[in-house]
Amino acid sequence: MRIVEKYDAGFQITAQRLQDSGDPQGFSNVSIDDSLVEVSVPNAVVRQLGPDAVMVVATFDGKMVAPGMSGKRDDGGGNRFEFAAQPIIVKVIVGGEARSVKGLDQEPILIQLLANASAFPGALCVYWDEMLEHWSGAGIESRVSSDGALVCATTHLTIFAAIMGVFEDVLDELRCTNIRIFSSEAVAAAREGEWARTSAGALVWALAAGCVISVLGSAWRDQQVCRSNLWRDDYLILYLPEHQREAFGVAKVINSIKAVHRSARSVHRSLCRLHCSDLCTWVPSLPAKTCEAVALLGVHSRLSCRHHISVNTMRQHLWGHGGYVHHSPAGRNSEQLSHLLDQVRDQVPKTFAELYSPRNLPAVFCMTFCGMHPLASVFHLDLQQSSAKRAKLLFDALIGAVVVSALFLANTGSLMTANSPRECVVEDFNAIRYFLFAIASCLLVKLPLGIVSMASLRGYVHHQHDSPDDLRHRHHRNFRIQDALFWNVSLVWTAVCLAYLVIFVANLHKLDHPRFLMMCITVVLRAVLVWPTVCAFFVTIGIMLTCALHPEFARSGSWKLGLFLDKVGEVHPKVHELAHRGISVQDLLDFYSKLGSDDMFPHFDPDASTTHDVVRHAVIPLSLGVEWEGGGAAYATVLNKGEPRMANKMVTHNWGNKFSHLLAAVFADCMGHRTYDHALGMLVDKGCMEELREQLRTRAHRRYWICAFSVNQHSGICDKPPLTDSHGRPLNPCSCSVPKYLTGDPCEMNKFDDMMAYLLTISPAFSQVIAVDSHFVLFSRIWCIAELLEARRDHIPQDLEIHSVAHIVEHRKQLDIFDVQDAQASFPADRELILSKVDDPVQFNKEMRELVLHPEHGLLSVWSSHVLATSMLVDELGSILALATVDGV
Repeated sequence: MRIVEKYDAGFQITAQRLQDSGDPQGFSNVSIDDSLVEVSVPNAVVRQLGPDAVMVVATFDGKMVAPGMSGKRDDGGGNRFEFAAQPIIVKVIVGGEARSVKGLDQEPILIQLLANASAFPGALCVYWDEMLEHWSGAGIESRVSSDGALVCATTHLTIFAAIMGVFEDVLDELRCTNIRIFSSEAVAAAREGEWARTSAGALVWALAAGCVISVLGSAWRDQQVCRSNLWRDDYLILYLPEHQREAFGVAKVINSIKAVHRSARSVHRSLCRLHCSDLCTWVPSLPAKTCEAVALLGVHSRLSCRHHISVNTMRQHLWGHGGYVHHSPAGRNSEQLSHLLDQVRDQVPKTFAELYSPRNLPAVFCMTFCGMHPLASVFHLDLQQSSAKRAKLLFDALIGAVVVSALFLANTGSLMTANSPRECVVEDFNAIRYFLFAIASCLLVKLPLGIVSMASLRGYVHHQHDSPDDLRHRHHRNFRIQDALFWNVSLVWTAVCLAYLVIFVANLHKLDHPRFLMMCITVVLRAVLVWPTVCAFFVTIGIMLTCALHPEFARSGSWKLGLFLDKVGEVHPKVHELAHRGISVQDLLDFYSKLGSDDMFPHFDPDASTTHDVVRHAVIPLSLGVEWEGGGAAYATVLNKGEPRMANKMVTHNWGNKFSHLLAAVFADCMGHRTYDHALGMLVDKGCMEELREQLRTRAHRRYWICAFSVNQHSGICDKPPLTDSHGRPLNPCSCSVPKYLTGDPCEMNKFDDMMAYLLTISPAFSQVIAVDSHFVLFSRIWCIAELLEARRDHIPQDLEIHSVAHIVEHRKQLDIFDVQDAQASFPADRELILSKVDDPVQFNKEMRELVLHPEHGLLSVWSSHVLATSMLVDELGSILALATVDGV
């Protein structure tokens, strides 16, 4: 049944009974004569309305009296619009009364208003809000059908139209947001002070008070650290080798952005070339990398809580993904910090073992939570950023996240109902939505504050020892400028955020205070509870899975992390004794300063005397004594008064090298230098000894294992010296009665390999220092070659100390023609002993070339950039690498 009535007033009414076509996906259509308007009601709705439902559609010609229903007019709010399609009224009548379709389990009703939507660009569906008396687009969807018609999808029935231009509901949404929060009315509401007595206002006060208290407390902590001489900014200004010089501040931010860009391009290229074989290689390594990440986070957190050192400082200067950090400049100017870092380093293996003890899982969770807690870490020592800065950044992040959350919620119509709850309709409360908004806000704030934090980081500044004082003052001035910029930017950020929150809260409707509080609490809890809890949970679960799936890693560690917890079982007593004959840098300085005196090697010449000369003329005579068994002992034992002193590093050197060069290499390694020409210059010039002592002062306690001092020469070679030394002076046999052992179980000289492996397990950050003589003779000495290869096979970190870059070019060719059969030793028996351990000389030669010349991980690889930087070296380096490639390197 269909009825159509036309009236002279300019409108017509069409009434049609709705009929279910039987198709579950079908519609009951009502079309309007002489019009393109069509209403489609889903059959599911028709069935729910019943068989008596009648659809009534009234169309107008635009000459209506109701406000806002003329062709083009101002609705009183300054909004201009025009109709793209004349308004229509759509109602459903059941039993003589209008029936609402809200709440029905239905698909939307479709109302076609325009047959050609492209003729009216920007046309949108709206309905007439009878309560607010204006057009609105809320709850109605504008669609374009497959044949290009404008269709309105709605779940309620009222007066509909298609309009163009700026319409009221958009401005309503803007009016309900805080886009004009700094208007005069909003500021005036804040000045009244009523906000301060609300619950939301109390939260703003708490954020401001927390910021002030934490910054003042952390500033007091900074003063304590400075007064104790543990750390201050002046320690960042020091002599740095070229490889340790890095940008900081704004330059570091720029470099980091470039690095991210390069990494993104590299990842993109890798993904483009990704094959199944690459996945097969990468996926199996994922569990090992996860185990390492868990171990690092757990150990760092535990040590951070114990010693109050930040996780970032430990990762950069103590122990990280690449194992122990060698030659860190940290502590070079602070003796207290140097001892503290060494103490923490010594506890890494023990802490790792504690971490994987099943009984310690609750303690692991608590310690990780404490170590990763932002409030606790603020008061931990960080060498690059003061506690006050970190506290300020923490609260800037919290306040910024609250502000961004407020912007999110206000601009999406979820908050800010200050004008009127009637005008600004708030969506139903959704706790998950608020939580996600808060998390997203924290992440958005992290980016700008992360850039500010990186720009405020301190960095080590290279300063020549002989530079004028005004250059040091210039470095301090740059630090002060960096501080001033940070605090000015940070204070402006805080002031703007607090001002926004004050005005926001002052104009916030009382009904929205609980929601605002929940949002703020979510932001705070994410920082002080959720993040450290997630880290602690990750570490705890990771440890449990590692113990179950990778028990070998939990028990022994990994050589990639520098941990060898159970590599050596039962140790020979002589090996244990040798490992604890370390000699300190301070003892070496004292020993060298006495050389040339009437009591110790009077004819010592730093430019000519070899290590062998010093052993014969000084070490052997000074280590004689009736208090030692047989009348003699190792010189390190004499200095240590028989007490065991574990070595931190082992020095590989050849006895034909100049003794001054040997000690210069040791001192250069202690200072973190890669060449020892600088240290050698101060050793040769006696007037510079005090300056050298001062540069080594903070690390003079570190102990090295040097065979000339650590091996008991009286049990081996003291009775059979050559006829003369390198100066042509006669040498006399030693008068001790210590039994001599050149081979066999009591011999000390055949246990270097076992001692290195043992030190690797008991001495954290143990490494090998290779003191290369100026003529590169070391690489032709059989003992040195054996020690180098054994260290590489045992994954012992190796540090090469050379005289200068120029010497690489001058003597590198001789490395390419290396042959183990040509290697020499001071005693033929030593040579035969080493060669007897070599099964395949060809393979041995190949390993030796790869050890030294490999372009990526060879001992000389760190010098590639220096060599290539000089045009005179390019041809020679190319020829050497070509020859090495031919030989299979």
